[in-house]
Amino acid sequence: MPRDDASSQDDRRPEVLEMELSLPHDARLVAAIRMVAIQAAQFAGCADQRAEAFAQSVEDVVRTHLEQVADGSTVPIVLRLTAAPLQIQIASRIIRLDL
Repeated sequence: MPRDDASSQDDRRPEVLEMELSLPHDARLVAAIRMVAIQAAQFAGCADQRAEAFAQSVEDVVRTHLEQVADGSTVPIVLRLTAAPLQIQIASRIIRLDL
């Protein structure tokens, strides 16, 4: 009997996943973006160590951007997961992780 529900056992990864986020000017939320980066890298097949390194790069860029923007505006963040590479765009800066 066919099942209609999706399971984590299924390896049907999308060819393209794109998430657009708007990060309020609040440094406490940097950890949330870091976790998104880790999850995206792991989903793309990266080992924990590479995923952590990628997430650290993302965290550093987000933190630096928040420190430089004094007007309190939101920070646009776009995550793109394609066949290769994984990339996160923070404002105009793009961080890539080759898969």
